[in-house]
Amino acid sequence: MAINTFIPEIWSARLQNELQKVHVAANLVNRDFEGEIKSLGACVRINKLLQSDISVWDFERDFEIESPENLNMEECTLEINSAKYFNFLVDDIDVAQVAGNVMDRAVEVCAHKLKDYSDAEILEALAYMGSDDNIIGADSPIAVTADNVYGYMAQLREILDKNNAPYEDRAIVVPPEVCTMLMQDTRFIPADGNDERIKAGFIGRAVGTDIYVSNNVAKEDEYYYITAHSKSACTFAEQIVKMDAYRPANYFSDAVKGLYVYGVKVTEPSAVASLICSIG
Repeated sequence: MAINTFIPEIWSARLQNELQKVHVAANLVNRDFEGEIKSLGACVRINKLLQSDISVWDFERDFEIESPENLNMEECTLEINSAKYFNFLVDDIDVAQVAGNVMDRAVEVCAHKLKDYSDAEILEALAYMGSDDNIIGADSPIAVTADNVYGYMAQLREILDKNNAPYEDRAIVVPPEVCTMLMQDTRFIPADGNDERIKAGFIGRAVGTDIYVSNNVAKEDEYYYITAHSKSACTFAEQIVKMDAYRPANYFSDAVKGLYVYGVKVTEPSAVASLICSIG
């Protein structure tokens, strides 16, 4: 048994890969800045192009075109301000790495545990950091039923449409109870059984939008905050920044510990719509 045979890069990569498989919300948002994470407390600067700065003119032959416009960028900061860690005993790291059963299962469990925290923070950010004008049921929460749920999904889409939110990669994330209601509606299009996204919560399409189910939908008391958004509306980054094997002083076993950091930022509040509801 020798913990110096433990290769942290390999197991960190395997855990990171497993996270990608089990994430729901994290796979529905922008991940472009992930490679810039080095540690907890890091800040990633995001430059956004202001669409209002680009004009379009009528073209007329034999007339000079307008002078080029300056493109103004709006800077916002993605803070890597959340961290979780794990720390578990392994009877024999050499055996665990060769046989694979113990370590593989540990990686799977860690991934599921970690994604619950980060997915919940993403869905919470979408619920609370969107535009106040894009909330259905803000003054009086809606009682959602199997009869009216499809209509409210359509209203969420309408808000995104009116705000010119990008059509590509739109998603609505619902809790299990609402998933059951949607599946009873004949207009709902269930996911193909061969679609790989099923493993990450994809259940089908409604009102021309991909629908995902998650136990991590934001909830306050008995009210859910169901969100619809375009992928560009929110940025998320995560990283396994440390994974080590060591020998605990008080045990005749090896141990493995790891540090997981992440951050989330809603960068386009107008591309998020929310429904505050109870289950009727």
